[in-house]
Amino acid sequence: PDELNTYFLNVMNKAVNGQKMLAEKMGYGGGDAPHSSAKTEVLADATTIQVRSDGSVEVKNAAGETLEGEAAFQAVQASREFKQEGEQALADIEIEKQKEIGENNAKRARRVEIGKEFSDRNRAAAENEIILNEALTLAGRATQGAGGKALERLSQIVPGVDVTDEAALDSALKRMALDQLQKFKGPTTDFEFGVVQDISGKLGNAQSSNIARIKALKRNNWFMREQVRQYRNWKGDPNEFAFNFNEMRGFGNKAFTLQEIQNTAVHNNWTIEETLTNLNKRFATK
Repeated sequence: PDELNTYFLNVMNKAVNGQKMLAEKMGYGGGDAPHSSAKTEVLADATTIQVRSDGSVEVKNAAGETLEGEAAFQAVQASREFKQEGEQALADIEIEKQKEIGENNAKRARRVEIGKEFSDRNRAAAENEIILNEALTLAGRATQGAGGKALERLSQIVPGVDVTDEAALDSALKRMALDQLQKFKGPTTDFEFGVVQDISGKLGNAQSSNIARIKALKRNNWFMREQVRQYRNWKGDPNEFAFNFNEMRGFGNKAFTLQEIQNTAVHNNWTIEETLTNLNKRFATK
């Protein structure tokens, strides 16, 4: 009986020591480290680890089955790796989230910046156009024999130019109109620049030339305002915005693109406002 008791004691000691070694391998202290009470940990995949007060450990899988030795160690390792992968995935999601927030903030800032550029340019263009329109209108009156006040004001607007010399005045006004178009770019500026360049400035035709220049500038400014309207309705990346000449406008039972409206205006030497009015009159439903 004494030998048998000694045998069973040795087997039990080996088992306990094995559990302590397993606990130590898993990073739970093990060995002879004292524990005031048992400790239970549930890992990410529902694997349960119970560290007893004697330093040994018991591992159960999600089904409640007790695992031994290497199987227990592998289960714990797999559970920890699963947890690390989950934490890394969450970290990656947070990084992407912060990246997206940063990109959205940058887009919002860029949208405001471009919108301000459009608004500032349009306002400056409108203010500049007032002076140019005045000069072109005064020049038209001058060709009809307007008195000294018109010529005096013209001299203030185009200093250094003999305003009684119709050819010199016409050349100066044409240059002012082209400068206006170069300074304030809109979706139709390049086209209107060509229109203004081609307007006849010969003697005897100065009045009609100036009227045509005024209308070209007005068409340009109308499309600049339209560009702002389209931009405010644009929902995409502000850097990808482009003016849509194919946008349709309805007139009774007819519809035309903005490109067609512009072509009609230029062909008839109309402003866009005049073109819209005339199209409404022609195609409005009776």
